[in-house]
Amino acid sequence: MGGLFVKDDSSHYSQEKKLEFRQQHHSGKVKQWLSVEKRNKLFGLLLQTTVTTLSTQHALHLQENRQLSTDEIHWLETLGWLRSWEPGLYAPLGITSDLPGISPFGKLLGREGIAIAALDPDFQITGFQIATLRTNPKYIWLSGMNQGGTGPQLPNGELPLFCWKHPDTKRARVVILCEGALKSLLTAIFLWRSGQTDIAVIGTAGAAHYGEKTLKDYLKRLRPKEIRLMPDAGASLNPHIAKANEQTLQQCRSQKYHLAVGDWGQLETKEHLDIDELLAAGRQNEIKLITTAAYLNRCHIHHQIRKLLKIGSFHRVEDKLIELRPALDSTENLDLIRQYARGVEYCRKGGYQVGVTWNNDTLQPEDFFALCPEAIQKALAGVDREWAMLYKLKLWFRRMVERYRPKNGFGKQNPIHRSINHTEHEKITPATIEYKLGKLPRWGDFEHPPNIIFKKGQRLQVYKEAIAAGWKHILDKSPTGTSKSYDAGIVQPETLGVEKLWYFTTHARNVTTETIERNYKYLDVRNSGMVWDSTPNGKQYLRWPKNGELADTPGNCHRTSIFTALRNKNISIQEGTENPVCSTCHLLEACRSLTGAGFGHRFLRREALKCDHIRAHPDSAPGTDNFDWSNSGVFWDEAMRTVQPITAIAASLKDLNQVIAQITVYYPQINTQLQPVWMLLRQCLTGEIKQPLYGWNDTAVREMLGELPDNLDEIIAVATEILHPNLEHLFNTTGEYGANLNDLPKTLRKRFGEKSFEITQKIQQDIPLDWVVPFLQIWGRKIPGNFRIEQGQLLISIRNERHTSIAQAAAWNVYLDATASPEYLAWWMGINSEEILTIEQEVSVNRNLKIIQITGLGQVSKNRTDYCQSRVNALRAELSVKHPDIKFIDFVKFCQEGDGGWFRDSRGSNDFKDVSALATFGIPYQNIGSLEALYLTLHNSDYISKSTIGSQEFNSFIDWSTQAEIRQCIGRLRADNRTKEQLYFYFCADYDLSFINQEIEIINAASITIEAGSKDEKSWWKIKQSVKELWEKGQKITQSTVEAVSGISQGYISKLASEFGGCWKKWLKIFLSLLDTYNSTRNNSERESHSLEDNTNSIKIYVNSSFIDYQSNDDLSSEVYSDHQNFAQQPCQLILKTTTLKMQARIITVLLSVLPKPWHQDFLLDVMDNFKN
Repeated sequence: MGGLFVKDDSSHYSQEKKLEFRQQHHSGKVKQWLSVEKRNKLFGLLLQTTVTTLSTQHALHLQENRQLSTDEIHWLETLGWLRSWEPGLYAPLGITSDLPGISPFGKLLGREGIAIAALDPDFQITGFQIATLRTNPKYIWLSGMNQGGTGPQLPNGELPLFCWKHPDTKRARVVILCEGALKSLLTAIFLWRSGQTDIAVIGTAGAAHYGEKTLKDYLKRLRPKEIRLMPDAGASLNPHIAKANEQTLQQCRSQKYHLAVGDWGQLETKEHLDIDELLAAGRQNEIKLITTAAYLNRCHIHHQIRKLLKIGSFHRVEDKLIELRPALDSTENLDLIRQYARGVEYCRKGGYQVGVTWNNDTLQPEDFFALCPEAIQKALAGVDREWAMLYKLKLWFRRMVERYRPKNGFGKQNPIHRSINHTEHEKITPATIEYKLGKLPRWGDFEHPPNIIFKKGQRLQVYKEAIAAGWKHILDKSPTGTSKSYDAGIVQPETLGVEKLWYFTTHARNVTTETIERNYKYLDVRNSGMVWDSTPNGKQYLRWPKNGELADTPGNCHRTSIFTALRNKNISIQEGTENPVCSTCHLLEACRSLTGAGFGHRFLRREALKCDHIRAHPDSAPGTDNFDWSNSGVFWDEAMRTVQPITAIAASLKDLNQVIAQITVYYPQINTQLQPVWMLLRQCLTGEIKQPLYGWNDTAVREMLGELPDNLDEIIAVATEILHPNLEHLFNTTGEYGANLNDLPKTLRKRFGEKSFEITQKIQQDIPLDWVVPFLQIWGRKIPGNFRIEQGQLLISIRNERHTSIAQAAAWNVYLDATASPEYLAWWMGINSEEILTIEQEVSVNRNLKIIQITGLGQVSKNRTDYCQSRVNALRAELSVKHPDIKFIDFVKFCQEGDGGWFRDSRGSNDFKDVSALATFGIPYQNIGSLEALYLTLHNSDYISKSTIGSQEFNSFIDWSTQAEIRQCIGRLRADNRTKEQLYFYFCADYDLSFINQEIEIINAASITIEAGSKDEKSWWKIKQSVKELWEKGQKITQSTVEAVSGISQGYISKLASEFGGCWKKWLKIFLSLLDTYNSTRNNSERESHSLEDNTNSIKIYVNSSFIDYQSNDDLSSEVYSDHQNFAQQPCQLILKTTTLKMQARIITVLLSVLPKPWHQDFLLDVMDNFKN
């Protein structure tokens, strides 16, 4: 039956034949085409009479090969959309050759197959196409044109389209355009199967050509909100299909429809599935909708690639591989290089890999471009976006090398704090005299007493002679470890001309010198129970309980809290039994005669005072008004720490309000006069006046207070009178009945007296803090003192006369302090420095003690950052490996188990006398505000002006305070007593140690372990190590070298370049994260940073182990890129931070390997000199 059907095989029919049909139609050579309505009526009659069923063979094909269900097949058969076509059967009467597919004799034409109805939006049949189920032809149109009948064309001269709209849907939301009659029907069925019945599908059997008039009409009748073109696999590769799709999209765009193109990777290869096959496989989620511009751009790229292949330099050697064969000397020709770069870009965008054959070697295009002169590379960067990013990365990396390259002096200590060089006035240096027996100078013989140097074993003899010579104040500043306390522990009172010896120290309960502990009776302090604790070396000791802690020992006074509450109110109570706290206690009699739970303090105290050797805290010692000190000699251990020369009073807003209330009631006129002062203090304490960074110092407070009242003396007298607390009324609860509580028997005192906690509570709530009188006296310069306002408190410092009065009353005083000076000791004790004799034991330089300063860490302050602490931890770990028995001293808040604390264990402690190494972290600066208050209160001058506070003299005072702590700390190793052992002291901070008269070895922290290096040092180390790895693998840069070192094959380099082309910022972000790991969150608030740390903790656990598991660098790089894509930028940076420095360097190597190979050698040359030296 040849010639009885029209083969649907190409656009050749759709273009040339269609024109011929139109010409024949208009010339009258063919019959007039039936209207759509007439066709639908006749085709319907045919389906009812002759073409009535779908054969079992065809149904099985649709089920097995097209994935339709039995119900779907039956439904399509019922609708008449699919039927089996059998040529040769006679059509019913009334159907003539005017209907396509009918011969003049009334027989069915065409071939056997599945008849697919071509519907319009109103479900009218406009034609049929037969799926022959053969290889050639696959599909044919029903036509009778070759036998004098009509062709398949519509009245408008265009071929029918296949419009599939669900019968139950009134209006389609989306219209899909795709090729093929059966393919479009299957697409619709699969979409409807998943419930997407609001999608209609229009198919074409004309090689992607949709009749312009027919498509416009169908879309107008469907009224969709969106049109989606679903091209077949390889559509972009076929110029005819690409052109037809472009025309269709332009047509729809002109009609203002919203357009999109489906992309599931099929556009540039025929290996992917078509739309119906993709839906049948249940993979609709793989479809990505791209814009028409993006689709047309791809078509344009393939058009350009086809043009390139015709030029001659580019050759297709495999399906997806194109080879560039540059002309000779092309590296010097910018125009040629630009052409090659554009060609490479097109090929890569089209999904092709590109290799360059040059000098009998196969290179990546970037490697070839990198061989061009620098001027060509730079010019190419101006026109080629991808190359521009690569070139910028090259320049950027070189800037990083210069940024982190060690400068002159790299590896030396950071700029450090230097001691003040005294130039304002020359201080007189006392003469130094070697002690000779019986030749000690007498007090008064010298205007400036000399320093006495004595030999080991002569200490007690020197004490004896000095006391006999009339010296009341003797400063023994022998170095630490020279047995000062030991000798004080064995001497007898009569040897030094007194009846009783006292040993004052801040830790009298827990002394570390054996002779003091054995020979001196401890004068217990009033307490309500103590807690056991342990020193860094494990020794047990007693201390005061902290808030919430339960005492481990029974107390000796159940009224301790009352004394504490009064002391906190700046109210002093005499120690004798006449004080109201003791005299009203129901346990007074028992306390005098024995000990028990909650009593016995007076008994223990009396028994201790009977002894001729007593150790105590000076605050616990009896005062000069109830004890005769004239026959007592006093040793002051660590005198500058033990003596407390000032008392600090801290007044809050509550204290201010209490005072104002009382003065207002009793002396309103005084209150009115002081109103400006109250207002100023209130504004400072409440924050109405913004506080400076470090608060207001004495000078600032005085400036704000302004002029003194003329009647200040009167105001002070009034304030003293009305603010003096009435303790009699507080304790004497029976006074209102005419009886004194302290005169009653103990049973009645217990019955009528209030409980301790009730009295304590009344003191805390009702008794005002005694701060106003000292405040007014200091303001009027009646007494020495200091003001400071910070953190909502008015801090008042006044002279504490208790310790100095004991020293003045004692027969003599020996101050044991290796770091004290006569000048500052005189300030402390309120005497002239000429009254102090300074003695010192001669010692040799400690050859067995090596002092090492680890620099590059900064101050390592108590407010250090987490990054600084991580460097400290790294040093601790490294030093612990080097010295297994090493101990550490740090600020208390950073102490770990077994550590000592600055100011707590750094002086007067024997906890480190058995270790071979001791390391300290940080500079032991005391609070600058406290030092200023101490300086101003004690300095013997007419109240220092503001200019003096910032002067050299005050800075010298700070230096002395800091250096004294360092000297004391060095002495904890007791090197003088361990001459046969090699000892090490590490000072980890940037501070000038030139005041130590001993050789000091200076080492940079990074040279001990890079983990302790600064950010820049770590960054340089990572750059150096990553490039050094390339260097050590071989100096000749070849393809095989890159593959071996970086672990990335040539194809993978190309893949990375393709993936990151135009998006190299991701590469840059990862690189920056690795170079500047600890700076990545510096612009975020502390809370945000901690939140990110917490959220990333679950990931940190496996990061290092998982990265280490990657044997090849390509797997490692894939993991890094994956993390960077899957996580937000900050969590990704935190993940990279958790990796070791070695792993970070390895990742940098991977990143550098992706850059063009010829540049690797340039990078090597950039850093080679540094790591070679």
